[in-house]
Amino acid sequence: MENKFGGHIRPKKEIAFGIDCILQPVYVVSLEVFRRGLLTRPEYKHYQAVVDGGTGKVEFFPSGSIHVMSGLPFDGKMLPVLIGSTEAEALAEMAARQSGRGGWKSFLSSIHAFAATQKTISTWRIWIASGDKLIDSVTEKEINVGVFLAQFLSGESNCLPLEEDQDLYFDDKTPDDG
Repeated sequence: MENKFGGHIRPKKEIAFGIDCILQPVYVVSLEVFRRGLLTRPEYKHYQAVVDGGTGKVEFFPSGSIHVMSGLPFDGKMLPVLIGSTEAEALAEMAARQSGRGGWKSFLSSIHAFAATQKTISTWRIWIASGDKLIDSVTEKEINVGVFLAQFLSGESNCLPLEEDQDLYFDDKTPDDG
């Protein structure tokens, strides 16, 4: 791809030297989201989307929670980059527009999302190998290696919808960084 990947997303905990890891190419996209509707007040918030550079899957985080550090702490197996930054920005915008669209009231509201293209960062996400599990260094979630492989090898560009307890956009518990 045309983008050069460098640095890595800062892990939640320190990673031990010499541990086996997988480096996943990701784009960190800054988003501005505006929502308005007949039954809700207008909201304008900032978020960060982490777009997988291999499959196009999108995850949302509150603005300022993802920090990119320079360099790589150690070598790992690098997954190939299959998606460019322009497509990653479009996927992030599309996923933001579709989030929170469940229920009968969704037709009464509109969501507008804009990616700050000059702030998009091409970087690596570190997955730590631990037996037959992979641990995400950003969220510390564990998944089976087979599930990770199936997601990567599927070759589909999917957007992960927000889970019911993960409504980052319009939940009052989320800090407003805007």
